Amino acid sequence: MNYLLIDPQIKNADYDFPNIRLTTCEAVLKERYNIEILEFFYEKEIDKLTLDQFKKYKYDLFYKELFFKINNVQIVYIECEYGFLNDCIEISKIIKKINNNIIIVVGGIFINYLYNGNILYEVSKFTKYIDYYFVGDYIYLLNNIEIIKKNKKIYYKNFELKQNTLKVSWEKFNLKSYKNLMVPVFFSNGCRYNKCMFCDENLIWGNRKYIYRDVEHVLTELKYYFEKYKITNFYFWDSSIVSHPDFKILCKKLSNFDIEIKWVGLSRIDELNEEKVKMLKDSNCQTIELGLEALDDHTLKNIKKGISIKDIYKTVELLKKYKINVEGSFIIGIPGDNKKIINQRITLASNLDLNYYRWHNYQIPSISLKLKNIIFEYQEFLNLDLNIPNHLIRESINDNIGYFDMHIADKTFFYKLTRFPKLKIGYLSVQEIIELTYSAIEKTNISRKNKALHSPFM
Repeated sequence: MNYLLIDPQIKNADYDFPNIRLTTCEAVLKERYNIEILEFFYEKEIDKLTLDQFKKYKYDLFYKELFFKINNVQIVYIECEYGFLNDCIEISKIIKKINNNIIIVVGGIFINYLYNGNILYEVSKFTKYIDYYFVGDYIYLLNNIEIIKKNKKIYYKNFELKQNTLKVSWEKFNLKSYKNLMVPVFFSNGCRYNKCMFCDENLIWGNRKYIYRDVEHVLTELKYYFEKYKITNFYFWDSSIVSHPDFKILCKKLSNFDIEIKWVGLSRIDELNEEKVKMLKDSNCQTIELGLEALDDHTLKNIKKGISIKDIYKTVELLKKYKINVEGSFIIGIPGDNKKIINQRITLASNLDLNYYRWHNYQIPSISLKLKNIIFEYQEFLNLDLNIPNHLIRESINDNIGYFDMHIADKTFFYKLTRFPKLKIGYLSVQEIIELTYSAIEKTNISRKNKALHSPFM
């Protein structure tokens, strides 16, 4: 049986990464099936296109690439990120037009989000070109496609907690298409804690459990990248690499590795101490991203972060001592926030003098989508299109749900939004949240420090 795995994101080869979820998919399925991967890259200067011109360009690109890839394919799997369902539907229409017998499956972060919010069933009624939605362990379901029955459209399978079930393969990806490539790697997926009230981390993989890999599997993978592609820069995709029970072993191995690699990763504040920070430095870690979120103890307690302001200052100074770059991640618009609290957060964050800042506008957790009857219409989830260049978002975004993409302020920083829904989260309107996030980005100079790292599709 022949599978085609599709990442619908139109990528900028100068900035973007290959899709790490599809690598795990390829690694498992290729043991039983023939696998091909389809990625899309823009081929012209897009910053001069109007919205209508870009939509036509996008459709033509989808059609052209699919036409040459779809021969002899029986099953297509499309990975759906937040705001990409519209393109998944368009791709499905094209495929069915070429060959109506091909089975089309859609899964991914946005599908997990809709399922967890108890609205995927209603949304699925309007997507006749998509045969199935897979939630949770989508790889198991794809690998056992024979269990799928035609009279059921949504399938859920929970992940089993097994070490080293996380396989990776990049054989079918054209990694040479990516410039300045920093390859994503994972040592684990999921979160060991699952306690922060705002977090949908497990929706990335669709699992409610923490799963991790063996150190030797990761080292073998790093060697493969170097030997085949001469890649030495890596981004550990774990929600916190320090959470892994063999974190210290990995650092010791990397410190004496026969390849000199550079890497970045994420960590929780409360998992770092001087011993671990020194191990990060010795293993050639360049940057650690810290989920700080807020800078007052009251908010940190309310969101169940499990850390204090004192912990934050102590850990940041420790990382600076060992000359490891620090990227701080913050949220604007947490329920309970007001303008005074946020402006204080921005000032304190700036005073931390971090190397990089990442400001997120508050995104409604999927479990809160039960408020849909008040805020959202099902059609909004179908129409939302964020697979477009940042300079066109202001024109294209119409429905309420688009304003709750946690990156929307970052994406539109250079092309400020001027229309907003009349909605409030706690004490603040959506307009106030977005505009305060713009202010935070400007005041912490992220536009200058991180501009080169940001994709126009980011």
